[in-house]
Amino acid sequence: MKKIKFAKKSRKLFSVILAGAMLTTSVIPESFVWAAEEVQEFGDSESLGFGSTSDPMPGAGGDGEDQELTAFQDMPDVQNGNDTVDMESGFTDESDSFGSNGRDSSVESDFQSLASVEELQERINSLPTVEEFQNLADGTTVDGSTLNQAQTDVYAEAQDIAEKLDLLSEEEQGLVDVSRLEALFEYFNGMTEELETTTDVIDPVTSGSKRITSGGKYTLKGGDYTTLDSAIIIDTENPVTLKIAGNITASTVKKPFINIEKNCKTLEIENNGNFEVKLNNGSVSLLKDSSKDGVDQINFTGGTYKASTDKVSMIYFQGTIEFQNAVFKATGSTRDSGHIAYSTGTSTGTVKIHKGTHIDAGNSRISNHQDACIGAKIVQMDGGTITGNVKNGRISGIKANNVQFTGGVIENCVAAIQYMDSKQIEGIKIGGNATFKNNNSDISLLEGQVFTIQNDFKGNATVYFGQNGITLGKITTSGISKSMLGRITSKNGGYSVNYAEDKNGGYLFLSNHKHIWSYSSNGNKIIATCTDANCKNELELSLTAEDSVYSGEAYNGAEVENNISYVTGKKADIVYYLGDGATKTNSENSGAASEGAAPVYVGNYVIKVSVEDQTLSSAFKIKKTPVTLHVSLENWEYGPSVNTPQVTVKSGESNITQLYNKSPITYTYYTDASCTNKTTKKNGAGANGEVPKNAGTYYVKAAVAENGNYAAGITEPVRFTIAKKSIDATVRADNKTYDGKDFATVNATVDPDELVSGDSITITNLTGTFENQNAGTNKKVTVDSSGISISGTGAENYDVQIAPETTASISKLAASLTWSKTDLTYTGTAQSVMATVTNAVYGDNFNITYAGNTQTEAGDSYTAKVTDLGNENYTLDGATGVSQNWSISYLQTSAAAQVSGTKGNNDWYISPVKLVPDSGYQISTDKTDWKDSIGDYTDQGKQSAGYYLKATATGAVTDKKTAAFKIDTEAPTGEIKIGTNSSSSFLNSVAYGYWFRDNAAVDITGADSTSGIASIEYQKVKADESYDVNGTWVTWDAANKLSLTESGKYVIYARITDNAGNQTIINSDGVVVFKDSVVADPSIDYTRTTKTSVDAKVTLNGNTVASVKNGQNTLTAGTDYTVSADKITFSGEYLDTLPVGTYTLTVAYHPQGETRYRGGDKPAESQIALKVKHQTVNITYQTANVKITSVLDKEYDGQPADLVYTTNSTANVKVEYNVNGIWQTKAPTYAGTYEVKVSVPGNSYFTAASTAKTYTIKPRGVEISGITANKKVYDGTKNAELNYSKVVFARLIEGDALTVSAEGTFADSNAAKGKTVTITNLVLGGRSASNYVLTADGQQAGTIADINPKRITVTADNLKKIVGGADPVLTYTASGLVGEDTLSGIVVKRKAGEKVGTYAIKVSQKKGSNPNYRITFKKGIFTIQQADQSKLKGKDIYRLKLPVFFAKGKANKNSISLSWKKYAGATGYDVYWSYCDGRINYKKVGTVKSGKLSMSHKKLKKDHEYKYFIVAYKMVEGRKIYIARSNDVHVALKQASTTNAVSIKVNRTEITLSVGKTFQLKCSLKAEDSRKDLVSHTSPFRYYTTNSKVATVNKDGVIKAKGKGVCIIYILANNGVYKKVTLTVK
Repeated sequence: MKKIKFAKKSRKLFSVILAGAMLTTSVIPESFVWAAEEVQEFGDSESLGFGSTSDPMPGAGGDGEDQELTAFQDMPDVQNGNDTVDMESGFTDESDSFGSNGRDSSVESDFQSLASVEELQERINSLPTVEEFQNLADGTTVDGSTLNQAQTDVYAEAQDIAEKLDLLSEEEQGLVDVSRLEALFEYFNGMTEELETTTDVIDPVTSGSKRITSGGKYTLKGGDYTTLDSAIIIDTENPVTLKIAGNITASTVKKPFINIEKNCKTLEIENNGNFEVKLNNGSVSLLKDSSKDGVDQINFTGGTYKASTDKVSMIYFQGTIEFQNAVFKATGSTRDSGHIAYSTGTSTGTVKIHKGTHIDAGNSRISNHQDACIGAKIVQMDGGTITGNVKNGRISGIKANNVQFTGGVIENCVAAIQYMDSKQIEGIKIGGNATFKNNNSDISLLEGQVFTIQNDFKGNATVYFGQNGITLGKITTSGISKSMLGRITSKNGGYSVNYAEDKNGGYLFLSNHKHIWSYSSNGNKIIATCTDANCKNELELSLTAEDSVYSGEAYNGAEVENNISYVTGKKADIVYYLGDGATKTNSENSGAASEGAAPVYVGNYVIKVSVEDQTLSSAFKIKKTPVTLHVSLENWEYGPSVNTPQVTVKSGESNITQLYNKSPITYTYYTDASCTNKTTKKNGAGANGEVPKNAGTYYVKAAVAENGNYAAGITEPVRFTIAKKSIDATVRADNKTYDGKDFATVNATVDPDELVSGDSITITNLTGTFENQNAGTNKKVTVDSSGISISGTGAENYDVQIAPETTASISKLAASLTWSKTDLTYTGTAQSVMATVTNAVYGDNFNITYAGNTQTEAGDSYTAKVTDLGNENYTLDGATGVSQNWSISYLQTSAAAQVSGTKGNNDWYISPVKLVPDSGYQISTDKTDWKDSIGDYTDQGKQSAGYYLKATATGAVTDKKTAAFKIDTEAPTGEIKIGTNSSSSFLNSVAYGYWFRDNAAVDITGADSTSGIASIEYQKVKADESYDVNGTWVTWDAANKLSLTESGKYVIYARITDNAGNQTIINSDGVVVFKDSVVADPSIDYTRTTKTSVDAKVTLNGNTVASVKNGQNTLTAGTDYTVSADKITFSGEYLDTLPVGTYTLTVAYHPQGETRYRGGDKPAESQIALKVKHQTVNITYQTANVKITSVLDKEYDGQPADLVYTTNSTANVKVEYNVNGIWQTKAPTYAGTYEVKVSVPGNSYFTAASTAKTYTIKPRGVEISGITANKKVYDGTKNAELNYSKVVFARLIEGDALTVSAEGTFADSNAAKGKTVTITNLVLGGRSASNYVLTADGQQAGTIADINPKRITVTADNLKKIVGGADPVLTYTASGLVGEDTLSGIVVKRKAGEKVGTYAIKVSQKKGSNPNYRITFKKGIFTIQQADQSKLKGKDIYRLKLPVFFAKGKANKNSISLSWKKYAGATGYDVYWSYCDGRINYKKVGTVKSGKLSMSHKKLKKDHEYKYFIVAYKMVEGRKIYIARSNDVHVALKQASTTNAVSIKVNRTEITLSVGKTFQLKCSLKAEDSRKDLVSHTSPFRYYTTNSKVATVNKDGVIKAKGKGVCIIYILANNGVYKKVTLTVK
């Protein structure tokens, strides 16, 4: 059986269900409270008393505090009756909550006191069942709680039992039947989960109604709902849960207490607290489904509901309604009461009735059997009860067209089941454990109706035919077994039920014949046969009896299938006999309860069954029951004492060990698992197969002989171990001088006093390793015992504990020193001489410190000395070569630095220069930064630089040297000036924008401030020439300068050179030198209509015509005029456009063809006088004409355009239409652009004539409305799906057909109700679409639709940290998010607390957050792990608040033996000690692992007192965690001034008190040495209680009874000896 863990799982119940109202002792587990002595606050000293010092427990309380011990685990005194002091782990010592005012204190702990298996089983059996718990009522309430006081008391008791169960071992738990406790806790935790998830609380409604408009969980608080309206109205389409949290009284008048107005899909009414809901007024329903479509599912769980039901049903529903563990009681007593649940239509509704449901029609006086408690289309009942008020009843149970009755009871009804519809033929089905009781009729049928019987039906039923007459014929469907004939009878007098078969199987039918039975036997059957020759129906009774095994209960292996008695009324007598078939069983011969009753004991028997004169018999045996044996044997340590096996004998699950008290149990011991080799004298056994004494692994079997009703048995072998006796050897290591090795010489011996008499031990082959090879005193030496050799008499029976370490010293080695070169050469930097240790161990390193070994300046009398070697393994004491004389000399050289750079003219450098030293040297300007060169030097002009040289081979430094040089790295500057334009740079792009008439003056200048100007040169380059930098440069004549007089385009280039050879080339922008153009013909003439071009001569002088204007009008070049080399030609076409008159033509020019003017002169314009002469006019004659006079353009209306025309011709008119390039005579009617042509041919009077006109039939404007949008679930987009099913097209011509498509876009992508959807991009379609167009205005632009939130799950991530550290960021994981969406307003919190343990992480969201999602939140777990405690000091560990286990100490000659019991989960134990000297300066004795539970502290001062504590630890992920600490153990050695306790005597060991009474314990100690005082600190005793709810005990030993129950009071002496007192409180 797995460990039971009820307590922790249920602790949250009180914070949720009881809301703090539960008793404190139920919320907070019992605590450990220590009050053995008055203790001051902790310091570094302790209060003195009795000549020695006090040793307070960590966090001990003050004067007057009550004491409580929580959670002893597997205490041997409880389990085995020993008086030893070894006690298991588990009580908590938490001091910070203790006061000093004498009041009881409760301190949180996870540990509880231990109780026996028998006590816990008795307490569990006394608990109520869940159903009994629900029905508990004591007339009290607990404020803020959903439980009454009686239920609260049960919970407190259940929790206390659960906590004590957790303290038992798995084997002990396996002996306890916890099924009732498990059922209660499952119910408790269900209540917790339900209340934790409740999202809204509804207080009693006193006026109006509480309208629920959104789905979710709601809690209805208990109280008076005095409103006259419906208290609760369901007005949502989402599922709703109503949780009843207290007794409710409602005063609703003529309106249902719960009114459902909208289909919320599912309505859960949960009443797990079994509260009563009572309606005060008469004709009022508890619930009514008034919604349009009806709620799909309504569930009632738990609770009691009462209503008068006068003229109404308690519940009206439409869909499915389900009842589980709910009670419905009609309280009315009128002729119109008793209806519980009715569907609102005869063809709708389903009722499901399950286990625990009780439907009571109350004192209904209905006399019409057509009325029923339940009325619906379908009723399914597999449990529960439907009951009327009296036997045979006044009201029917179920009225439905389809009934499945397979479990439960229908009783006290006029008709248990009947059809709702008289025309319904079949639909009633009974089977399984369906039970009918005290009904006038069980199944009521009308003529022609039948029902179905399942072949698993185990009950009986009567059938009644009512109003419309009796059906003679089939009353059941086909397919039933013949045995059902014995289970169904007719309620109608004079009629009988008969069995027959057709092609579909057997069926029952009704006959107007009454059976008369005769009886006979056939094998193991008695047969009842109808004597009517036309009937011959048969009923059967069969008997079988199987052999069985003795169980201690009456034999139940016989099976009598009786299908006779119910129909015939003839009783079947069953009698048991001994094997002779004549002697009836009785209590003496068979253990039967009465004469002829079923036997109990082993033996041969006969059962006889008789009906009328027929008897069946069957022989059977009750055999001896096999037994199972379990043997256990505790391991022990080699020595004079041995352990005895413990045997448990069971029959099934029953423990029958006590039956073998007088029956011997034999034990046989073996050396192998297959039990083929018995123990011998070699194993220390007195004889073969007897108990061994030598260390080793053995096996034992236990055997029992036959015992009364039980067979013989033998156990499987059980392994046990005689452990080698553990003794500690004394280990020593030899000192040595440092040699660079960690080897140590080690030897060990044992104390002969610790050996069994006659044994001896010799230890060899130990090796040791210093903690490192370094020198030091009292260094740890690790002892390697892997190659140990242990010999001597009885050596194989000992586990010699070789201390893993000891200490020894390694002394330092004196150093021998030699020095490096001592005559050094001056380098300008600090230089040192160094020493070397010549006798160093290979691989050793030194960090030698000197005095006087470093100098910079030259000198010949320096002295260096070693002051420290920098290696702790060596010493200067006795060392050689510690001091040394040394010197520094200077260097002389003729080497120099050379100037490096690019040379120009006149010894000038035209680049930066460097100073480069001669080969073999480095150079520096400050004797610190040595380089291969220095520079660059860039300052302009004459310069000098100082430097030093250093020989790279020796590091010697020269005196300061100087180098001189001239630098001009900058090019000269220059300027070209033409007119007002100047240029001082080289222009890559040249524009000829500077214009000069007849002459341009040029000036060039240059400048250089460093070496001066050497020369200025220039080139004059025309536009048709190319600049050549290597071409001919003309020396600039500054006095005469340069003039440009020849027409043309020029660029001037200048080259300026300084004295160092640096050059600069610059150029001017482009310049134009021009002469004005001249017109040779200042006037010209043109005659109109001739269209002859006219020339005007002109001398351009290299210029081009920019424009020609006639007044303000600019002529178009190439069209209105053209220009050649010497003339401007004006087009006749242009001139012909001018009216007769005189004009002035103005001509503008571009000089030399350049168009961009930037400065200078502009060319002069020319004028030409133009004279235009008269033109000649020609006259023609008019022909016939045709004219279209009507407006043809129109909007499409399904008709052609209205054509109207006129003509002066007498010829026949022809009308044609151009439709898509084809001429036709039929006028088009569809929208489009067309050409109509009206023509007349020539005749004798008129010439031919025609006219044409293009016109358009515009598409008809149509307006669209009625587009809707479908709702959707949020998907992160604004896309809306449009619905065109109800679209309307305004102005649509009859007979035309249109469709439409469009794009729908929500205003945004967020979820909301009634969102605006914008409709855009409407496109017409359909066969008539080409004739229509959407009007610009009036189109439907929008609609509304819902975006519903998307359902997602948000789960808090599981996290952890080390205690004391900062919490990691609490995170969560969201499943189902759309796209790149993230959540906002998410709040992740964990349960507060910084102690080690687990805490719930809850995730929620701020109100209004994430409207696009409907989020289901799931919890996570936050784990706080204990930090590593391996570095804690003894006093820090002593002060830890830990669970406590008991330990004891025993004084030996010069050692103290400590022992304790195993603490569950411990990896090992650390043992700490201190002198009893007033301090808590605890030091570590050692660590115990590998399951060892004892330690000896040796070589102690024989006249001292010592104190100890043991701390249990476990390793978790590499961290050492302390999990429990022992009590303080104070022990005085033999020669100390005090002595130790060996036993405690108390005035009473069993006490009975009433609540509130007290008892004074009077205790005394027996000492080891009666001549000495006992080792004691302030008080010789400490007191503990295992249950402070039952009793407390103060420091003076005064017990105070608190509450009913049993607990143990422990009295503990300072060395761990204790006594227990059993206390019973009435």
